[in-house]
Amino acid sequence: MTSTQKCEHPGCNCQAASGKKHYSPTCADAKKSPQTPCQCKHPECSDIGLKM
Repeated sequence: MTSTQKCEHPGCNCQAASGKKHYSPTCADAKKSPQTPCQCKHPECSDIGLKM
């Protein structure tokens, strides 16, 4: 069974793959700077208030 969870990047609403904490490497790198907006360009992440 495959399970997903929300990406741990506070500005990303995407689901991380099973066994992963982040949706993408960009989100994982952003943990050093959590105020960095999500850059995945998915509509559900573009309007959450952390946009540039």
